[in-house]
Amino acid sequence: MQHLGFLNKNMFRKYPLRSSSSMLCTDGTAIPLSLFAGIRIGVMRGFSDVFVSSISVQDKRISVAISSRSPFPYMYTTLGFFSAVVAKDYQNVSLTPAFDHVSGNLTLGVMDALIELQGAHMVDHANGKLEDSTVVCVPVPKVTGILNGSKKAVSTVALNLINISEEKVANFINLDVINKKSILSRNDIDSQRLSCRTNVIEAINSVKPDETGNIDIYGIAPVVITITTEGLDLEGSITTKDLCPQAQVVVPPILFSNLDSYPGIMDATEPEWKTWPDFN
Repeated sequence: MQHLGFLNKNMFRKYPLRSSSSMLCTDGTAIPLSLFAGIRIGVMRGFSDVFVSSISVQDKRISVAISSRSPFPYMYTTLGFFSAVVAKDYQNVSLTPAFDHVSGNLTLGVMDALIELQGAHMVDHANGKLEDSTVVCVPVPKVTGILNGSKKAVSTVALNLINISEEKVANFINLDVINKKSILSRNDIDSQRLSCRTNVIEAINSVKPDETGNIDIYGIAPVVITITTEGLDLEGSITTKDLCPQAQVVVPPILFSNLDSYPGIMDATEPEWKTWPDFN
């Protein structure tokens, strides 16, 4: 950038801004012609109307915002920032992008230009627009990456397929399961399905499937378990007596010698069970 031919050609131009620029910020501050020596921006198609939207200078630190304007309706999008502490003339600064597939490089001019532009300044679209030759439209790949959980694979992605067939049709990849039985939850009717690793039922009353993915359920009379296509059916007339025989209160035998009643708890002189026939 410092060779004599470039300087002779561009020293009186507003490059890399368009020649139609007034080189004025919105507050009336003039942008020095020697502030920028060159710029190259790579953007996605649709963001090609690029301009310098703000310039902030504090001592030797400079920050330049690059934005884009969409035509209908007029909307402004910040594409990124050039930020650096200037240590020499014609210093190169890389763009910190706000989006994927946006890149750029800025070549600053001479350091003395920073003295003339201290502070924060906004620049409108008309005066900050870059020459068309400085903006390159990069076609965006239709697939930018594959996200699996928290891991993202980009660039050339190879699929390691297990039990999955792959078919490429135009810009699409169709995937299909080859052996569908191997991913089904085990059905006890078919004893051949013993390789399930994705059980629909994770546990029943804290009982988990065994190593084959099975939970055995047994029906004790009068309960009968019937397996249907919609699930399990429990058949039979179930009562508390069937489920919990211990809930039936056993009435102790009545003493024929005393038909009135058993002694009260407060009046008893010995345990009542000693008066039962089985213990006499």
